[in-house]
Amino acid sequence: MDVAVTSWGNLAGPLIAGAVALVVFWLTAFVGEDYRRSRDAKALAAALAGEIESFKLAMALAEKTARSLLEVLANGQPVPPRMISEPPETVYAANLERVGILGVSIGRDLPYAYHMVHAYRVAMTAALSANTVGEQKSGIMVAQVCIANANDVFPGLLAALQARARKGWRPFTS
Repeated sequence: MDVAVTSWGNLAGPLIAGAVALVVFWLTAFVGEDYRRSRDAKALAAALAGEIESFKLAMALAEKTARSLLEVLANGQPVPPRMISEPPETVYAANLERVGILGVSIGRDLPYAYHMVHAYRVAMTAALSANTVGEQKSGIMVAQVCIANANDVFPGLLAALQARARKGWRPFTS
């Protein structure tokens, strides 16, 4: 009997040490992954903030262009056909599956802003390839609505992205 008690007594220390090592390993893995996600979210937020800032500036120029085109059309002169080139791949498009790590409000407003910019391009392309002055006016007016919608969301979205990019890391707070 003394041998059996002694055998279990000898195993208690290694079992406790193994359990502690396993718990420490799991905690380290979870904390490490949380830190990596936080770091990735900060970098993504900063890159998207830069992209949104450039869209904000571009939309201000697009609004001026739309007004100028409408002035030309008001004189009854059609605008010569023009092409609006597609932009190179955006940070947003390249990281679409990762937008969720930025939070719910950014995850809601970010696609909206990008879709308004895309809708502007579609409307202007249609307007500038239209056959009549009336069709051109209608298309440009739709493009102006898209610009206004994008401009409505840009300030709050930009502030949220910049705040997320500056956010420090605390474990498990996302």
